[in-house]
Amino acid sequence: MAYAHGVGVLRQHNAKLVEQPANAVDYYHGTSMPRGFTAVHLDAGVPFIRKALQLRAVMSTDAVQLIDVSSPATREAARALLREYLQWINETAAENYGLSFDVEAMLASDIGDESKFYPPAGRFYLVCYRGAYVGVGCLKALEPTVGEIQRMYVQPGARGLGAARSLVERLVADARHLGYTTIRLESLKVLTEAHTLYRSIGFVDIDRYGKNSMREYHAVSAGDRYRSSALFMELRL
Repeated sequence: MAYAHGVGVLRQHNAKLVEQPANAVDYYHGTSMPRGFTAVHLDAGVPFIRKALQLRAVMSTDAVQLIDVSSPATREAARALLREYLQWINETAAENYGLSFDVEAMLASDIGDESKFYPPAGRFYLVCYRGAYVGVGCLKALEPTVGEIQRMYVQPGARGLGAARSLVERLVADARHLGYTTIRLESLKVLTEAHTLYRSIGFVDIDRYGKNSMREYHAVSAGDRYRSSALFMELRL
């Protein structure tokens, strides 16, 4: 006898159903139930135990994970995703603003510059879903108390899972831990869905700030055109 009912974990005890929290401890195995999982079971409900463990495995497989870029394998995965992202940005900028960027120079800097996105001052994450890397995101230092989010990207097929929000929230938490009091970012104005996400987390639009992260990768003559194409945002921590 077992079924999910969506309220809490109920178990039969002396012919009574007793409600337990949805994250109650599985007293058969001494491990926490998956968040949001609910079911009715008997104290001796072996079929329920088997089903619960199966559901736990499925939920674990489907969970979005953030993986540090810290090994040769994760660097190569990050390189592939960054190239995909930067090529997409380059195409978007060309189509909407007549701009072009040096993708290979950006990629070489992103992966090879140890002072850019890597600890201690930065953070560099891959998004993993169902065993595949589907996104990337980074934090770098602009000033001693100011960090900047860069290279936020989730592949189209993995969007809608909450991965981008989880990634931004992790980078914000990391920025606090590192002692930053402000986080900034810049983004092409056409990327409105990303801006909606940032605003929902607390970012606000600001005037253009110095140390433009793209200034080294477009023609000097295109500087004004780039600045007019970009939105600048900030979150005070």
